[in-house]
Amino acid sequence: MGAAALLWLSLLAGCATVPTQEMSDARQALQAAREANAAQHAPKNFTEAEQRMLRAEKKLSAHDYKSARNNALTARRESISSRNMAMAITQAQQAMAEAEAEGALSQEARDLLRRAEAAAQAGDELEAVSAAGRAKAQAVEELRRAREAQAPQPRQ
Repeated sequence: MGAAALLWLSLLAGCATVPTQEMSDARQALQAAREANAAQHAPKNFTEAEQRMLRAEKKLSAHDYKSARNNALTARRESISSRNMAMAITQAQQAMAEAEAEGALSQEARDLLRRAEAAAQAGDELEAVSAAGRAKAQAVEELRRAREAQAPQPRQ
């Protein structure tokens, strides 16, 4: 009886639970990435997220819960990464458009944005977000200086 109980317990330990929360989290992260235009700005990470989500769903249907969970977790990570890059690039583009509309955009800001876009295409989240942040900051500073220069100077 002891050996049978031990066998039963080891079988139960091998059974994974349905990864309901992980699947839900991955779906939500993927939708958020989609809404942030991650497919355009960070296609490598976004495509990986979509593929992992599809695998997770297939594994879930096959009751391979451990594999479904692992794929869902990867899909979530890649979705978040692609969304982060897409949002950083979009914010930089918006700041740069505003600066450019007032004739205040430098080549340096443009180069930083190109660097961010190239990094996002390559799947380098750290570099993409960093370069996009610097591009945005450069554009905001250039816009501030341009507006300051246009403001009427107080009389003394």
